[in-house]
Parts: sequence; structure tokens; C-alpha cells
Amino acid sequence: MLRRAVPTTIAVVISTAVASAAPPTPRVVAVIDATGDADGAALAMRIGAELHDGLAPIADTPAARALYAPLLDEDAAVITEVRASLDQAEEALAQFNNESALGAAATGETRLLSASPRASVTELLSNLVFTEGLARFPTDPVGTRFAFAAVHRLTPDRKLDPKHFFPEVIEAYEASGRGDPGTGIIDIQVDGPAAEIWIDGTRAGAAPAQVAVAGGIHFVSVTGDDAVTTGARVRVDAGQTATLHLTAARADLTTRIARMRRKLLEAPDDAARAAAIASIAKTVGTDAAVIVVRHGDALGTRIWRDQAPGLGGAVAFASSTPRQVLEPLVPPPPPPDDHPIRLPPPPPPPGPPWWKRTWVREAAAISAIVIVGTVATYAATRDPGSSNVTTLGFPK
Repeated sequence: MLRRAVPTTIAVVISTAVASAAPPTPRVVAVIDATGDADGAALAMRIGAELHDGLAPIADTPAARALYAPLLDEDAAVITEVRASLDQAEEALAQFNNESALGAAATGETRLLSASPRASVTELLSNLVFTEGLARFPTDPVGTRFAFAAVHRLTPDRKLDPKHFFPEVIEAYEASGRGDPGTGIIDIQVDGPAAEIWIDGTRAGAAPAQVAVAGGIHFVSVTGDDAVTTGARVRVDAGQTATLHLTAARADLTTRIARMRRKLLEAPDDAARAAAIASIAKTVGTDAAVIVVRHGDALGTRIWRDQAPGLGGAVAFASSTPRQVLEPLVPPPPPPDDHPIRLPPPPPPPGPPWWKRTWVREAAAISAIVIVGTVATYAATRDPGSSNVTTLGFPK
């Protein structure tokens, strides 16, 4: 057993020594373009290809690419579809096909509620609702009033040009903005990651919430950094509560990264920039990043670490190389080992077999002498006339 234990012990010690001598885990580094243009993206990609000496890129390739890919408007496709719906509604209205105009306007309104709330989206929604009001005007005065009142809430400064509208339409539009429609409540419940509520293009707080609004129709959307924007149209009667239950899906990783990069581009100061970078770093799983920025009329870089001082100053890239840019992030070499591992001393050689040991031989010799002496003594002292031998019929 001892012979078997010794090689095992040595093997464990040697494997421990080899493991301690292995190179450290590479430091994961994010390379982020904060310029938003093709030159910045090209430089970020070049720096990312130069990661070396203990530095490694983000493991998720699509996520790494999203850190420097061109920033596209995630709502561009939605906006294109909605503009087409508005064109269809206006064309149907010009042909006095009010039913088709209402259908196209409703389609556009529903689709537009999946776009992130901002001024251009609110204005487009206002145009759709105004077209709806025009389509309802000949036959539905109540519906017309609700639609025109919603237009006032969406775009309060909107005025109608007498050159383009009949006086009756202008009067109905202006009347919808006068008077007190009363107040109701929208009880908004949200499933999913959405955190912000927007009503008629204005932020209304965090979800869930109960929000007091003027009586009439309203457009509610919920959104958030991690959420796919969704929404619905709701009618609220004065003195009543309308319940709205929305479900928001989680946005995919590249979309979330693009939103965080946009916040980085729009950040007003270094504190906001550092916060945006920290969010990106947490999402992609790193504690260090190289940020490509505009440095005067040229490109530059900034180093960010998840430790003080955080975001470093800009360095002109024209006077640097990717390797020089990355040098501050290269992990230092491990300190020399002042306590080398020492193998245990070998065990002493095994002794002779037990039957060859001195004390065994001596005991055997003594036992033999005793036995021989006992036999001899017995033979010399026994009675000659006595015998235990049977003759079996032979003469004695």
C-alpha cells in the first residue's frame, strides 16, 4: 500500500505545481464605438482584432459586433409602414371613401404604438388621428369630437389653415379643444420588463400605475431599456376607471446594446457617459473597455475600467497604435514564486521479510533446542519395563 501511495502523492503535487504555473485567465475587453460613424466603427473593429497578451474579446460574437456596428433606427421599418398607411388613408379620404380611410388610419395607429415614444412618432400619430376625425366628420359627430380632442392633446400647437379646410371642419376642430371633458382614470398593468408608461406622447411614470386623464380617447404605450415597446388605444369616460393590461416582451441583446450605445452618444457629460458604459459592460460581461471617440477633428480612444478613476481621458489615435492603446489593460505578470513547491522526502527502503528477521530466527532456534532437550530427557528417564506397544501375537 505504501508503494502505491507514494506515486499518487507525487502526481498530485506535480499537477498542483503545473496548475499554479498556468497562464492567468485572459481579461475580457469590450471595444465600443461612441462616434456613430463608419470611421469610428472601422477603428473599433481594428482595435478589437489586436487584442493580445492576456486580453480577449467578448465571447458572444453578435454582441461584440453590436458594440461598433452602425447605429440604425430600430423603428425605421415601423415608421415606413405607418407612413404608407397614412398615405392610403389620405388618398381614400380624397376619394370620399371614408370607410377605407378609417381602416387605413386605424391600422397605422395600432402599428405606431410599437415604436419608441418621441416627438416625430407623436406627430405622425397626430396626423393619423386627425385623418380619422376627417373621415368621421360627415356621419359621426361624437367620434369626430373624440378624435379632434386627441389631436389637441398630441399636438397642442396644431392649427388648421382655412385655405385647406372647410369652415365647418375648422369649427369642429376648435370646439373639440374647448370645454371640460371631465376626468377619468386609466389603471395600467404591465407584464414583462417594461418600466415606463407614455400617454399621448408624454411620459406618465413607472408601471404599474393609475393615471388621471381627460375624458376621451388616449394612446398608451409602455417601454423600457430591456423591453419591446407596445401599446393600445383606450377610451376613458369622465368619472370612470378604464383598465388596461399590456404585455411587453424582452428586447433581444443586440437591440438592448444599440439602445445603450445611443445613450452613450447622447450623454451630456462624463458622468452620464461612464454610467452608459457601465451598463454596456455589465450586459456583455466585462470590467474594462476601449471607447472610440472623436478627438478634435480626428479619432481618439478612452479607457474605461470598473474601478477608480473609471473613464480616462481621450488620447489621439493618430499618434498611437492598437497595441499601445490596449497596453494599460494588459494584466500584469504574476509575481515570482518565493515559495517553490518541494517534493516530500522519499520513504525509507523496505526491510527484509519477516521470516528473515533476526528475532524470528533466534526464537526458532531456541524453540528447537527446547524441543530436542525435552525429547532426550524423556528417553533417558522412562521405565524400561513399561511399554505401550501391542505385539499383535508376536513373541516378546
